Amino acid sequence: QNDAREILGFNSSVIGYGCFNPAGAAIGITLRGMQLLGIIVFISILLLILASQYYAVIERQNDIGILKAIGWSDQNVVYQIVMESFIMSGLGGLAGCIVAVFLFTIFPANYWLGLDESFVLPLDPVILITGYILTIFAGTLAGAVSAIMSLKLKPADILRKL
Repeated sequence: QNDAREILGFNSSVIGYGCFNPAGAAIGITLRGMQLLGIIVFISILLLILASQYYAVIERQNDIGILKAIGWSDQNVVYQIVMESFIMSGLGGLAGCIVAVFLFTIFPANYWLGLDESFVLPLDPVILITGYILTIFAGTLAGAVSAIMSLKLKPADILRKL
């Protein structure tokens, strides 16, 4: 045992739990990497939702032009688009949460992580609720941005193209 300590160094362990410091450092790197990856994925999804909402507004520019021509204020048009985005993101987030719970029930995490069957990972409701809230936030934000962009549409120009 002393020979092994001389070869491996003072901080090494030939028996017991002496590897917790390097393992903790490795997990810290992994956690930081996963947090960064999560932020990158969230921003990418937000941009994708924003593009989708913007093109939906562009496709509906005739409808928006008609609404403005019959007297709808810019505030009413923005409210309509934001509420549509809010409802769609809320329903989509709810459907995503239901599918996640369903899949987690059918395929428990210990199977796809390769863990022993006796080790059970419970479904974390905080993660589920956070995902739902972020979905609603991203959808509503994208709807608000695209609605504000729709304010640049002039009803007269749109009606001329009809």
